[in-house]
Amino acid sequence: MSKINLLKTVSLLIFLVLSVQLFSQNLAVSLIPEQLKKNVNSVLRYDNTTIEISKSYDMTITSEWAVTVLNSSGNEHVYAGSSYSKSLKINEMTARILDANGKEIKKLKSSDLVDVSAVMSGSVFVDDRQQYFTYGPGSYPYTFVFKLVTKNKNTAFLPDWNPLTHDFQSVESSKFTLNYPENWNLSTNEKNLESFGVTKSTGPGKYSLEISQAMPITKEYGSPPYYEIKPYASLSANYFQLENIKGQASDWNEFGEWYQSNMLRGNELVPENTRKEILSLVEGLTDSIEIARKVYAYVQQKTRYVSVQIGIGGWKPMTVASVDELKYGDCKALSFYTQALLKVAGLPATYTIIHSGNYPTDLDTTLVSVQGNHVIVSIPLKDTTIWLETTNRHIPFGYLGDFTDNRAVLSLSEKGTKLDRTPAYADNANKQETVAKVSLDADGMLKASLTCRSSGLQYDDKYYLELQKKDENEKFYQKTWNYLQFLKLTKIDLKADKHQIVFEENIELEAQKYGEMSGNRMLFQANFFNRNTFVPPRIADRKQKLVLPRGYYDTDSYEVELPVEYDIEALPSKAEIDSRFGQYELSVERISDHKLLITRSYLKKNGSFAAEDYSDYIQFRRDVARHDQSKIILIKK
Repeated sequence: MSKINLLKTVSLLIFLVLSVQLFSQNLAVSLIPEQLKKNVNSVLRYDNTTIEISKSYDMTITSEWAVTVLNSSGNEHVYAGSSYSKSLKINEMTARILDANGKEIKKLKSSDLVDVSAVMSGSVFVDDRQQYFTYGPGSYPYTFVFKLVTKNKNTAFLPDWNPLTHDFQSVESSKFTLNYPENWNLSTNEKNLESFGVTKSTGPGKYSLEISQAMPITKEYGSPPYYEIKPYASLSANYFQLENIKGQASDWNEFGEWYQSNMLRGNELVPENTRKEILSLVEGLTDSIEIARKVYAYVQQKTRYVSVQIGIGGWKPMTVASVDELKYGDCKALSFYTQALLKVAGLPATYTIIHSGNYPTDLDTTLVSVQGNHVIVSIPLKDTTIWLETTNRHIPFGYLGDFTDNRAVLSLSEKGTKLDRTPAYADNANKQETVAKVSLDADGMLKASLTCRSSGLQYDDKYYLELQKKDENEKFYQKTWNYLQFLKLTKIDLKADKHQIVFEENIELEAQKYGEMSGNRMLFQANFFNRNTFVPPRIADRKQKLVLPRGYYDTDSYEVELPVEYDIEALPSKAEIDSRFGQYELSVERISDHKLLITRSYLKKNGSFAAEDYSDYIQFRRDVARHDQSKIILIKK
């Protein structure tokens, strides 16, 4: 080798070594600004996501990120993997581990990969799978460096940008870039970009967002959902493809027509035998609600829920004939089946797409796109709309519960497409009414017979008890009344009235030492069975507004027989609270020398309140808790 070539080789080696050292130094933990390490478990050093869309069926996503994990709690901030399917391919996936100085200590191999089905709870038919790297750190801190390149034929779902993904993770740098055909129209829904100093760049066929030096938002009790308080952007385009089905939609009417043409029409034929059954079932009925009730009961008795997530089956329902034959289906199939049977019965109904979950979440009506994770049925009548949940055999006719209440939905029918909203339950409609006869003996032993009736959303909290085994219900009540010592449940009689939508509990019980002895006195709490003693945590400098998505109304009436060996020495004064957060009242009335009537009512309101109102809310809850622990004092004769 000549001296010149040798010099070139040595120079190249030196350059490579220096480049590696420079790169390593860039990810050294010591280079993280001190502010970004305060009160966090990990730091997102960089996250560069680039989305290239060349056609409606060709989307390549390149994601490169590095996370420095500061302690064991930060391990949950590292998910190094991807799902894959026939439409979504993994082209490249690599991972490396760096030490605190930024030096590579391990390159993960195929043997570190886990490959599993992407099955969800309740899913039976699923073809998606996922691969992810596993790594057990030997020490902290360490840095996980990851690169993923995927190719997707589906462009109906463009990735969201959510840089502050995790609680207790700060962000050093995050960049999101979308390149798309210039003749496409891109729609965006952006939240809190300006307040977090996000840099935005747009141009023909390009959209880019970037953030740096961002601290996580501290989670606060009753705070709004993350997409309302964090920097966030969701996207959709007017051209797209879903499992080899091309689409184009600039408004909801166009989208609804595409959806019905490609997902629903041609699959709604009801088998002749079933058609005759339905006609016979509703024969002679003229009231639309009673007709709908009959059809709904038929579906509940005949079918069961099974999740289907195979290819287009994740979005296109099974045919009506298939559901009729197999007697099962997912939310799409069962709703489609119910809609078809209602049509046979002469009731036009809508196939309604919704985002389900215990926190009311609207469909994003600003983005015309495939959305939602659930389907229900609505029946628009002259004076009302009936809403039907088709996946639960035990839920009453016309009842939704807190899984689908009060949110924007998309309804599809032969008449067209409509943005609608499911009903919200009024606070005082979410009622629990308890009436009890109680007796105390001279030893403080409690005996009680009580009836509790729950309606509105409180029905949703209880109806499942009727379906449980006896021992499971005993555990439920033991936990509910864990302050009752040596609790013995002598009777548990439960009944769900699906017509009135009321759940009734008839309970008989005994508990020892309810009355506390103090010398020649006996003390006991006036609220026997419905104590609300939780007080939200104090937050010195609250940043976020307080959101109380739902309210409820409880009434309690206790007729109490006192031991004849004691006289009444002291009763709690009447308590009344009237607040913008709710109302509370407690009254203890002396009926006779040895009989009391205790009444209580508590209305907790829903609403959205300013951050500075939080201290008043805590005081309201503290006052309720204090009165719910009011004591009665008896003195021995």
